[in-house]
This record gives sequence, structure tokens and C-alpha cells, in this order.
Amino acid sequence: AGLAFLRSRPQVDSRHLGLVGHGLGAVLAARTAAHDRGVAFLVLLAPPANPDPAFGSVRCPVLALSGENDQETDAQQSLLALRSALVGSPSALLDSLPGLDHQFQHPIADATSEHGVSDESFASEALERISSWVTHTLR
Repeated sequence: AGLAFLRSRPQVDSRHLGLVGHGLGAVLAARTAAHDRGVAFLVLLAPPANPDPAFGSVRCPVLALSGENDQETDAQQSLLALRSALVGSPSALLDSLPGLDHQFQHPIADATSEHGVSDESFASEALERISSWVTHTLR
């Protein structure tokens, strides 16, 4: 519905619409892109370690990022599994970002703090990586 809405807007270039999914949202984004060939790119953040078969049907460029300090998803296992699952994608860049957790935040100095109480909403280096990749991909 979101893609249909954006495509109906005259100020939106529908050739440049992509999807971003985090965690299990990465699976949903991949499934959507597999069925909608108009999706120009995918950004998959902390994708699960057991990729869905839909990843094999993705035909758009993919950026998949994980945080090296992710305690919820094994970054290396996830990216290795995803690399073999993305056989149909014309280009896929898979990488882990040092010092970041599952939420793409830096660790909290106080080890007794609970998950999710960081003042940082999303690490600037992750935003920069995504932004530069999308800009380069859509050229």
C-alpha cells in the first residue's frame, strides 16, 4: 500500500523507490521486492540468520548491514547465509559495521543499562553508509 501511494504521487519518481527492512522486516521487504519488480533497491538491516526463500527471487540491488556487536542476530552467520540466498540480485553488498548493536547503536557505557535506553537513535556511520550506497545505486 505504501509503494502504491508513493507511485500515485506526481512529485515522486517511482523508478527510485526502495524498501528498508530491519530484522524480520528485512524478510518482509525481500518478499515485497520479489513480487514487485518496480522496487529499485533493498536495504536490509540485521537480517535474520536463516533467510527466507524469497531472498532468492530478489532482482534489485541489495545493501545488507549488520552490527558486529549484535546480540540478537549472528552478523557473520546471517550475512554468509544471505550471500548465498541472494543469487538473483544484480548486485549485493553485505557488510557488518564495527561497534554497533542490533539497533545500530553504539554500546552503552553502563553495562547494567537495559536494551534500548541509548540516547543514540541510529549511528551516524550507518546512516552515512546507507545514504551513500542508495545515492550511488540510483545514479
